[in-house]
Amino acid sequence: MKNLYIITSFLIGFIILSVEIITAKMLSPLFGTGLFVWTSSITVTMMALSLGYFLGGKISKKNTDVSMIYYYLIAAAFFLLLSTSMYRRFDVLYQILPLWMGTMFATTVMIFLPLTILGLMSPILLKKSTEDEQLHHVGWKSSLLSLAGSLGSLFGAVLSGFILLEYFSYKQIMWLNAFLLINLSSCYFIIFRRQYVFLILMMIALYFFPQLKLVKKENNNVAIETIGLKDGAYGEVKVVKVLDKEKDTWSQMMLLDGMPQGIMDLNTQQSSTPYHHVIKNIIEQEKSCQTRVLFVGIGAGLIPKMIENEACYQLRLVDINPDTSKFAKEYFSLKSPIVISDGRKYIQQLKEKQDVVVMDIFSGESIPSHMLTSEFIEETKEKMNENGILIFNVIGHPQGEAENIMYQTLLQHFKHLYIKELNDNQKDNINFILTASNQELNMIPNQKIKKTNHSFIYTDEFNHFDQLTVAKKQKLRKDMMGFLLFIS
Repeated sequence: MKNLYIITSFLIGFIILSVEIITAKMLSPLFGTGLFVWTSSITVTMMALSLGYFLGGKISKKNTDVSMIYYYLIAAAFFLLLSTSMYRRFDVLYQILPLWMGTMFATTVMIFLPLTILGLMSPILLKKSTEDEQLHHVGWKSSLLSLAGSLGSLFGAVLSGFILLEYFSYKQIMWLNAFLLINLSSCYFIIFRRQYVFLILMMIALYFFPQLKLVKKENNNVAIETIGLKDGAYGEVKVVKVLDKEKDTWSQMMLLDGMPQGIMDLNTQQSSTPYHHVIKNIIEQEKSCQTRVLFVGIGAGLIPKMIENEACYQLRLVDINPDTSKFAKEYFSLKSPIVISDGRKYIQQLKEKQDVVVMDIFSGESIPSHMLTSEFIEETKEKMNENGILIFNVIGHPQGEAENIMYQTLLQHFKHLYIKELNDNQKDNINFILTASNQELNMIPNQKIKKTNHSFIYTDEFNHFDQLTVAKKQKLRKDMMGFLLFIS
């Protein structure tokens, strides 16, 4: 029985960390991948465990039967399954609450109860494992339980973050955690209490293992069919076919955490995303024999696909997300090889100087802030030819504070900076292209941005881009919520 307590402590530690990590990933298609989602997951986990430790200490004062521990674990499993089945309904929070409050509320509803119950177990297990021991053995028994719990947390974090995501969806991993709790509890009742009815509970849990479903939806104007879906370490990647019934045209779209990464016209097999063609036209200004072009972030791979068959280009493609890269080849017919790596790390190790560097590095609705700093811009410039061109795809407000700091950061390293706005009819979250170079470019009708005495630039030491763009990112998801709900 004492060994069972150690196994139980290990499993509880495993599930706590696994649930904390997977919850943040499950909510990312609704709330994005920003700091608020991860802060909410960590905060709610610590709140739940703190309350659980307190209540567990109160309960441990009483003469609790061992069976109660495993009834509690079954209850925790039930609440995990319940939260897994309802998490997609939190989209309404985006309409009525600020981003930080919506993520906190959704995370609390999902995991507060099951993690509070798991927190109860620590003091109860400690009491049960030491109640027959002499006082000088209590410290040793306590250390074994703590060690088992910590090792469980270690394995839970590593397996959930690095391994399980390769083979299971977020929903399946949460279900797997619940299944482990049900199995352990059922084994206790079957082995130590001879209650074989719990075999039925194990079989029921196994029968309802969730399967990935590729869905097809339609309304009067549009039909959408999901043809590719993968939950991964960098978010939910989805490929959908879209039929515009009015125009009788088919297109194919890749989404990362619900945000479009590229749209291809299935009739022409070419991109129908406007900014792709703008970037292609800029690249062609440098078209010469053996022009070296580096793409950092490829999305659906539609920009390199437009030029990969032209002999004058030497393409290098790098993307941190193996799932988007795989889908770019499988569903969008990209042929060029892709290096899976963090873009900044790849550029630091790059040997050959590039003529054009394209930064299409959105993670969901946001540019990773470490790719905007003065230090990174300088590292990139050092790997470019003297008159090389650096291109950024941006969604935001061209006159916004965060964007103005970005402009001045770029102008610390390049003599000329141009902006091309693509959807002038919108007031917020305009898609625009920034082009930086030390040479004058023929960018008419683009606007040229001048260097100012702006007091701030983004640096590795001080970078508040994420904080400055929170409201814009929230509005972007609000504006797209109807579409996100339709395809989910």
